[in-house]
Amino acid sequence: DPDNVGSVSVIPGVEMEIPVTRNWILRPTVNAGWGSLTDGSESAWSYWTTLRSRFSFKTGKLDWALLNSIGYVGYTPDDDESEDMFPLMAGFEWGYPLSGFKLGKDPLQLYWHATYTNYQNDLNVVVQGQDVARVTDKWQGGIAIGKQGKKIEIWKFRFDRLGLAYERGG
Repeated sequence: DPDNVGSVSVIPGVEMEIPVTRNWILRPTVNAGWGSLTDGSESAWSYWTTLRSRFSFKTGKLDWALLNSIGYVGYTPDDDESEDMFPLMAGFEWGYPLSGFKLGKDPLQLYWHATYTNYQNDLNVVVQGQDVARVTDKWQGGIAIGKQGKKIEIWKFRFDRLGLAYERGG
């Protein structure tokens, strides 16, 4: 029943940040875990690994970053064949200082980003219980605000920036 699906998943992961140069950072990630429908009828192991890259530079007042990632994502259900895919992402980000706007004593920066992800294997998504929609790629655009060179702190949480993004799949 597509209107009444419940599931439980536990998928822990590890992420590291590796500075290659002052302007270039690599972030490998590994996640693996298990999930099941709440009625116990289906379950699967799921796993993914990603290598993300961020190369930053400055032109005038703009802070730029080239964003890339390559990944491997898969799952192995208890009673069916395993499936996997290899998402490839490329994009860019730019930030501009907001003159006169501060959070506390810290000046604010406005960030924009745009990315494109291609799934080397199509994602097949069941819609309305019968139809299969194929997702071959996605575009994402977003806007965020952050402090220049500092983290935003809210209670016990620390963020590089806060924002909104919109995704559209093909």
